[in-house]
Amino acid sequence: MPTSSRKTRTTEESDESVPPVVRMTSVTDLAFEKMGVLEWETRWESILSALAFVMSTGNIWFFPVICALYGGYFPLQYTACFVLLAMPLLYLEMALGQYASASPLSVFSRMVPAMAGLSAAMTFLLIFRCVCLSVWTVFEFVLSLYAIEASWKGMQWKHCSLKDPYCFDYHSNSFLLLIRYMDECLGVAPNSSAVCDQVQQAAINTRGMYIKRPPFMNFVTNLMVKRSLVTKDWQPPETTFIMCAIVVWLIVAFLAMGGSKILGKSGLVAFVVLASSYVLLFVTSLTLSDAMDGFLAFFSFAKIKTADELHDVSAWADAAAHALRSLNVACGGMQKMASLNKFKQKFHRDVLLISLVSYFLHILIAITSYCVLAHLSSYFYLSGSLIYKVHLLAMPLTVQGAFPEIFTTWNFGWIAILLFFSAGFIAGVQGMATYIWVVASMIVERINGGSRMYGKPLTTWSRRALIIAGLVLGGLLSSLPFLTTGGVYMMIMMEQYASYGTILVALLEVITIAHLYGFRRFSVNIRAMIGGSGPLNIFWWVNWVIITPVSLFALFVCVIMTFGHNAPDFLGYPLEIEIFGWVVLSLATLWVIIYFILKDVDRRRNNEPFGTMFRATGDWGPVDPKRRLEATSLERALRVRY
Repeated sequence: MPTSSRKTRTTEESDESVPPVVRMTSVTDLAFEKMGVLEWETRWESILSALAFVMSTGNIWFFPVICALYGGYFPLQYTACFVLLAMPLLYLEMALGQYASASPLSVFSRMVPAMAGLSAAMTFLLIFRCVCLSVWTVFEFVLSLYAIEASWKGMQWKHCSLKDPYCFDYHSNSFLLLIRYMDECLGVAPNSSAVCDQVQQAAINTRGMYIKRPPFMNFVTNLMVKRSLVTKDWQPPETTFIMCAIVVWLIVAFLAMGGSKILGKSGLVAFVVLASSYVLLFVTSLTLSDAMDGFLAFFSFAKIKTADELHDVSAWADAAAHALRSLNVACGGMQKMASLNKFKQKFHRDVLLISLVSYFLHILIAITSYCVLAHLSSYFYLSGSLIYKVHLLAMPLTVQGAFPEIFTTWNFGWIAILLFFSAGFIAGVQGMATYIWVVASMIVERINGGSRMYGKPLTTWSRRALIIAGLVLGGLLSSLPFLTTGGVYMMIMMEQYASYGTILVALLEVITIAHLYGFRRFSVNIRAMIGGSGPLNIFWWVNWVIITPVSLFALFVCVIMTFGHNAPDFLGYPLEIEIFGWVVLSLATLWVIIYFILKDVDRRRNNEPFGTMFRATGDWGPVDPKRRLEATSLERALRVRY
C-alpha cells in the first residue's frame, strides 16, 4: 500500500533530547485520521480549505436578494454585523480549534461541561445546512446537463412558452418596438401609425403584470418550483432529479471519506473556480447597458417603501444572519478546520485574510447582480425607480438565473451556461463533503472517547466508512422532499430559520467562552499559541465580552418580534410553514437544555457540587501533553487557572 510522510501530532509524551520521529502511515490511515491528529501540510492549504468552506455554502446567492429586498442601508447593516459579530466569532472558533486540536464535541464537553449541548446544536445546524446545500447542488448539476443537451438540441429556454403568462421574451419584435418607440408613440391617437399601434398594444398587455421574467429565468423557476406549496398539487421528484441526487451524494461520500487529505486539495480547486468565475461575471456585467446604473443603485441607499412596521427590525436580523453565514461560523465547521492547524500558527492573520476575501466576494457578487438585474429590468419595467425595479426581479431563483440569461444571447452560449453551473456544482459538492466530514469526525471522536475509557480498540476503517455511508444515505433521503413540488420554497424557508438559529447558537457560544469559561483564561490560552497583545487584540476582547453578546441578544429579540413577518414578500409563507420554521429554530435550543439536564443528573449521581458543571475538566487543553503542560503553567503563572 502506498505511504505518505505526512506528520501527525501524537499524544505520546516525548523526551526533548530525542528528535521527533516521523511516522510512516498508510493512505487509508491518513484518510480516516487513525494515527493521532493530522495537521495541514502548509498554512496556505489551511487558508484555502477554510475559504472554500466559507464560499461553498450557497449563501452568496442569497445576499443580493436580501440587499434588493430591503434596499436602503442594508449593505451598511451587513457590514456592521460582519465586523462586530462574524469576525470576532471566526477568531474565537479558530482559536478554540487550534488550541484544543479537536471538534466542538470534545471542546465544549471539557471546557464547560454544562454547555456540552452546544456541540449537538451545531451538529443539528450543520446537517440542516448540508441538506439545503444539496438541493441547490442537485439543481446546479441538472442545469449543467441541460446545457450539455443544448449543444445538439438547441437552447429550449431561448424563447417563452405561449402557456406561461409571466414569461416575456425581450428579444421579440413587440418588446423591441416597445423599448424603441415608447416615447415617440406616447399620446399618438389609435390607428395613426401601425408601429405605434403595436407599441401601445404591447404596453397594454404588460402594464398590469407585477411578475415578469425573461425566458431563461422563467425556465429555471418552472424547473425548480413546479406548481405550488399546496398539498393537493404534490408530485414526487422526477427521475432525473433522483438520479442526479444519487450521483451528487456519491461524489460527496468519496470526498468525505478522503478526509482532510483530499478536502485540502479539492478545496483549492473549488476556491479557484469560484473566485475566478465571480471575477469574470463582474467583468461581463460591466459591458452591459445600464450596468453603471445598477452599480450606483447598490450604493444609492434608496429605501424600499413597505407597509410592514417591522421591516427595519427584520433587516437587522437578516443582516446578522447573513453575516454569520458569510463566514460559516456557529456551526463548528471552522473550528474543526482550525483543529488541523499547527499549534503555533499565527491564525489571527488567517482570520483577517479569510474575512476580507469573503466580504469582498459577497459585495462583488451583489454589485454584479445589481448590474445584470438593472440591465434586464430596463426591458420589463419602463417606469419607476431602478432600485424598485431591481427589487421586483430579485428572487433567489431568478438572481442566479439572470447571468445565464445574458449568455443565451451569445454564440455558443450553452458553453458559458455549462461553465457557470459547473462552478456552482463543484463548490456545492465541496461544501457538502466538508459538512459530512465534520459531522463524521465528531461521531468518531465520541465513539473513540468511549473506547479509550473502557480499553476497547479505536474505530476501524470499515466502521468509519459505515458512519459516512450512513450520513450520506440519510442526507440523500432528506433532500428528496425538497426536489418535489414547491420543495425549493420549503428549502428557502429552512435556510432562513436555520440562519436565525445560528444567531442563538452564536450567542450561547460567546457567553460560554467569554463569561462561563472566562475571558481572561481564554486570552491566556491564545497567548500560549501566538503571544502578543495590542489594539487588535483589544478589539477582539471588547467584542467577546460586551459588544457581540449584547448585539446577538438584541438581534435574537428582533427575530422573535418579527414572527409572522419573516417571509420575503415574494414567498408569503402560510402560518403552518411559519410554525414549522420556528420548530426548526427551537430545536437548536432544545439540544442545549437536554444536555444540561443530563450533565446535572450525572453530577448529582456523583455527589459533585453544582459549580463543577461550569469548570473545565482536568483533561482540558491541547492534545499534545507537552503543549498542555506549557499552557497549564502559563495559566497558573497568570492566576487564571483554579
